[in-house]
Amino acid sequence: MKNYFNSSKTNSSWLFYLKFPVLALLAILTLSACRSDDDEDIDIPENTIVGIWQPYKLSQTATLSSGAYVNDVAYTSCQQRGRIIFNMDGTATAKTYGETGGTCVLQDESNFSYTFNPVTMEFSITDAAGVKQTGLVKTLTDSELVYEVSGTYTFQGEPNVKVTTTVTARRAKD
Repeated sequence: MKNYFNSSKTNSSWLFYLKFPVLALLAILTLSACRSDDDEDIDIPENTIVGIWQPYKLSQTATLSSGAYVNDVAYTSCQQRGRIIFNMDGTATAKTYGETGGTCVLQDESNFSYTFNPVTMEFSITDAAGVKQTGLVKTLTDSELVYEVSGTYTFQGEPNVKVTTTVTARRAKD
């Protein structure tokens, strides 16, 4: 009976040819695992609001003692300097710009926390005072975000008013 595990040249050649396909497959798998887009798969989920958004339209509705309140605002070029920055850790910052004396200035910068479920599209924000608003992300693409939140708070001088706010924004680079 021939021993295939001895050290003769013919047996060594046979073992090399037996192991070569396995080693080649291992090398291919190792190289394909080092793709350049691995970081994207790990760091940022597919449907994400994480990033910098430029709001350009806002709509608010409420029912006040004087009747229905509806305010649709198309932002001016100054107001469009505003940004909403959603961080991966659930924190966010909103910067609001407006004109004062003919000059575009930063009017407010506020921090808040948020939650977003990309499966159900449920969304909530909680401001620094602990006021929470809940709602839904209506549209989320690579370039557009539309979300609607509702909350009950003092609005237009009236306490306990349910206000629904819809924000439309485009993704920004800065």
